[in-house]
Amino acid sequence: MEPERLDTIVVCSRAAWGARQRGGDILLDLKSIVPSPLRSLKWRLQWLSGTEAFERAPVSSTLKFMRWTALELLDRDAEFHTAEGIRLTSMAKNFSSLSVYLTGQRDPELQAFIASRLKPGQVFVDVGANIGVYSVFASRLVGPSGRVLAIEANPGTHRYLADNMARNGLSNVATLNCAVGDADGHLQISTDRRNAGATHVAISDEKGATIRVRRLDDILREQGVECVNYLKIDVEGYELPVLRGAIDMIRGSPDIVVQTELIPAHAGRYGHSIRAIVELLTGAGLTAYSPDAQGRALAVGINEIDRHMDLLWMRSPRGMAN
Repeated sequence: MEPERLDTIVVCSRAAWGARQRGGDILLDLKSIVPSPLRSLKWRLQWLSGTEAFERAPVSSTLKFMRWTALELLDRDAEFHTAEGIRLTSMAKNFSSLSVYLTGQRDPELQAFIASRLKPGQVFVDVGANIGVYSVFASRLVGPSGRVLAIEANPGTHRYLADNMARNGLSNVATLNCAVGDADGHLQISTDRRNAGATHVAISDEKGATIRVRRLDDILREQGVECVNYLKIDVEGYELPVLRGAIDMIRGSPDIVVQTELIPAHAGRYGHSIRAIVELLTGAGLTAYSPDAQGRALAVGINEIDRHMDLLWMRSPRGMAN
């Protein structure tokens, strides 16, 4: 090939590559301009179309969804009621709250199981309580003689949690603002501006607020709790340290149910494996179950655990499907 022609090809290739890069930069700039609620509208509408609320009333559900999106864009709070009539306030940028806003429930199959399991006078511990959806539900079930301990690491979210408990006069609920792990100390939490429910313990390349971390065993001793009937954990991948710091209580609570949300990618960011969590819980004498649509517990084999995100760990199969 002639040198002049080769030089022309090289110059044109470089120009084309530069134009492609500039085009990519423009797309990135556009993405930063378009608000997150609008960027995620496509998959959210797909999610909405699969909900029972949409099947029952597609028009009103869509209108409620668009109102919530408007609140997100305006960075306003949202007020709504649970199916039991409890009034809650949440930041709009909280996907968990959106689910309750549309349907009155969060995880209906899990709540159905909890309703069949919890009794008056029992103890419910909510680690990763968010704004308190599970806690207010459990508060009604355990009654005035029971106790609910709601723990939320994100200081901003904890304010909503505490306000919601106080507003509804739930005197059997105590709230704590701290992280839970396997050693006392301090750590950083990373908050997602698009979704408060995605708050998680920060990894090395993330920055966030520094908060206190405590062992659940120590917290419960301070609270005078000797036995727990239900432990719900939703900590975005930090389950293994939470469980390690609660192992004395788990072993000492014969009728305990431990509810976990196990996502390999979330646990993996801390170098943890689902297998290690399974070994810890089975080593404490617990067996895995999964709730069906009616809230009945179905046994899950060890080799099937990775097919289920929400799991119920217990010794007693009470509430198990026949």
